[in-house]
Amino acid sequence: MKLMYLFASLALLSVSAAAQHDSTAAGENPMDSHIAAARVEQAMNTDLDIDERIELLSQIIERSDDIQLVSLAHYNYGTLILKNLDTHFEQFPEAIEAYRLADKAALIQNLRTHARFNLGQLYYHVAHHEDPESTALNPGDLDSMLTTLNAKVDQLLQAAGAFRSVSELDRSHTDSQSNLERVRIEIQQLRDQIQSLEDLIEQQKEQQSQQQQQQQDMADKLDDLAQEQQDQADQSSDSPPQTKGEQEVQQNKQEELNSETGEAQKEVSEQKTEDSQSEQLEEVEKKLQEAQDSQQRAQEAMKNGDQEAAAQEQQNAADALKDAAEQMQDIADQSKQESEEQGTNEGISEEGKPSENEEDAQPEESDEISEIAKELLEKERRERESRQVYRSTGKPTKVEKDW
Repeated sequence: MKLMYLFASLALLSVSAAAQHDSTAAGENPMDSHIAAARVEQAMNTDLDIDERIELLSQIIERSDDIQLVSLAHYNYGTLILKNLDTHFEQFPEAIEAYRLADKAALIQNLRTHARFNLGQLYYHVAHHEDPESTALNPGDLDSMLTTLNAKVDQLLQAAGAFRSVSELDRSHTDSQSNLERVRIEIQQLRDQIQSLEDLIEQQKEQQSQQQQQQQDMADKLDDLAQEQQDQADQSSDSPPQTKGEQEVQQNKQEELNSETGEAQKEVSEQKTEDSQSEQLEEVEKKLQEAQDSQQRAQEAMKNGDQEAAAQEQQNAADALKDAAEQMQDIADQSKQESEEQGTNEGISEEGKPSENEEDAQPEESDEISEIAKELLEKERRERESRQVYRSTGKPTKVEKDW
């Protein structure tokens, strides 16, 4: 986006205007206007350290009673930070306030126009600022991506407002009009991406809810199986079958429990292939396999007429099923807790959404998510290269037009 850095020309104009301006007393020992004007020009010296230049302007703001020189110092203060945003990013709120004060106090319309224009520039660059200490954008972290996009929209809305306000002072200011159109397009693109992410996050929530319900259903199923197996073990121990018919009923019931346990093990195995809790589910699967092994041995003992051995193996199977049910319940409870914590911590801001007055557990990653993430990462790469060009040449880069 095209930047307008008018330190020299605007400073000389302001100093000249300040010489004709009648100052009014404001506090003790105000800075002489000539000294203030000299310090404005001194602050334009690029040989000085950036912090020294900011300090010179701060002294003018704090001590001078010349309104025009103070407004100029505010403007140059903001622009110094804007030009050095990579190293002084934490001071961007001060730059915002400086531009606003320059616009409010300036007696020259040209200064007000530039203050509003560069305020838009500042908001735009804040929206696209790359924190070198932050981690790279993770395509799988949708909540983080959504927060980043909403924050960008918030800043871009401020940039659009600043560029629009330039036209209130100068309707022929084509740069601000072009930038406003560019920012509006970018806001709409971001809102489209935000809507896509919100839809995907909602889809994830539904999938997580279904998964948690499936886990709870499985925990209840295993608990019922464990109780039925315990009943069979107690019956075999306390009242073993006496007749052939009773033995057939016993064997059929055990065979039914064997089949149900096998089905449960298959369902757990399927969940394990697509669930982040695969290690815990693997332990459940092992317990179910133990239960099945004991059930099969119980059936063999029944066929051989060894009721004591059958009762013992049935008890072993019941114990294994109880362990599996408890482990499955722990998994279901963990999923429920994670889902509740995610809902509590979400708190997505609504500020980035359009208003009436403004025109402008880790689930599997889908292809749509990847495409959106790739688009964002590619856009950030282009902006990073553009900033590197600016730093290497000292020249501002224009906004690419896509309308």
